[in-house]
Amino acid sequence: MPSSTPYTLGRPLPDAWRDRPPATVWVRRGPGLSQALVAHAANALALHPQASASTSAFPPEAPTIEAHVGTPPKAAPQPAWERVATDARGTVWRTPEGLRWAGDGGGHVQWREDHGTAQLWVEHPRTPAGRHAVVNGLRHAFTGALARIGWTPLHAAALRPPPDASHTGGVLLVGPSGSGKSTLTAGLLQRGWQCVSDDQVVVAPSSSPRVGRLSPTLRLCPDAWTRLGLQHAAFSASASRVPLADRPPTGPTEKWSVPLTAMEDHAPARTAAWATPQHVIRIGIDEAPTSRLVPCRAARLLPTLLSQSLPPAVLPTAIATAQTQRLGALLRHADGFELTAGRDLYEAPGRLADLLSTAARSSSPPSLA
Repeated sequence: MPSSTPYTLGRPLPDAWRDRPPATVWVRRGPGLSQALVAHAANALALHPQASASTSAFPPEAPTIEAHVGTPPKAAPQPAWERVATDARGTVWRTPEGLRWAGDGGGHVQWREDHGTAQLWVEHPRTPAGRHAVVNGLRHAFTGALARIGWTPLHAAALRPPPDASHTGGVLLVGPSGSGKSTLTAGLLQRGWQCVSDDQVVVAPSSSPRVGRLSPTLRLCPDAWTRLGLQHAAFSASASRVPLADRPPTGPTEKWSVPLTAMEDHAPARTAAWATPQHVIRIGIDEAPTSRLVPCRAARLLPTLLSQSLPPAVLPTAIATAQTQRLGALLRHADGFELTAGRDLYEAPGRLADLLSTAARSSSPPSLA
């Protein structure tokens, strides 16, 4: 089996974490699984190989993911297994050996709680379904590994304001899929904001809560590109280059997923590797003509953050507790808001910048006690 390759968040190694070294995960690739496919899947999570660097620079105790071709022992659910979580990509089971994720399109991940190792199996990695099984399996293995070394994956969008903004802190947009995070992110990009991510971030275990990029793409439905004045054709080639994308989207509700760098033609230099959230905003959609941004106690937002993080049932108890504490610390350093996004933001999502400027001039709402 080839030697392990270290993967880290960001390229080059980020220096922005200051009081915390970058997250490192080792990947050991088995026979039959190409290095290019593994690297492509890792890049879909903004994790980049550091094979040219001296391995002595990376912590040997970092989690290891062992990737194999084939099926795991006991591939089918056993009577002793307990179902603990299910999503669109698969099911997580509690087994005598630890936790196992079984993907609907193939692929299995087994976490060994005793020494922080995850094992990934993919039966047919050369087929389109097999390639997606690799990326989905690595996504689960990576996020589970990051959580076990103190980093908290979070389904949210994060941005930094322009240099001339009236406020200096970042913004975290939180809500379920379809709540408008990506559309609002694209609108703020056009207003000069810098995007960390429109969908997946990771909260660093630092004294001052920071969030970094975990997803390097921007995902929007075709009608959103049109409303924002962007051309489909300009992004079709980029969409085909998204890691493991086998084809551009075809339906009107299917999102185009393009690299953030593809936005630079329309909003140059509008990306950032990290942000320190000053505002945490929970998004809700309404048919009202005018949107409202209302201050709220940050404690009201904790359940939303927890619902968009890794389910506690799929983590060891101590790590699940640490995840809750880290999200609580993030809220203690931020102001909480609830956004009711109406028709005005649907037509011009960049107007969120005006609402934020108004909020910055008003008194800060109470934070988490």
